[in-house]
This record gives sequence, C-alpha cells and structure tokens, in this order.
Amino acid sequence: MLIENKYVAIAAAVAFIAATFYTEGDWIAGFGAFALIAGLGWAARKLFG
Repeated sequence: MLIENKYVAIAAAVAFIAATFYTEGDWIAGFGAFALIAGLGWAARKLFG
C-alpha cells in the first residue's frame, strides 16, 4: 500500500504544478487539482484497499 500512496502523492504534486503553470499562477486551481487527485486516491484506497 505504501507504493500506491507514493504514486498518488506524486500525481497530486504534478497536478498542482501543472494546474498552477497552465492557469498562469492561479494557486486556487493548483490546490483544486491537488485536492481532486489526492481525494480520488484516498477514495480508491478506502474502496479497494
């Protein structure tokens, strides 16, 4: 399970950086993308873990 958590954390960080970059510095979009990916990872872990 630890490896899966690392992948979700990396994906969330990349989503934060990409969303912040593509929205020209909008941190709210970055945090929204981070929360979306992290939330999906958490839900998948709860449902399938």
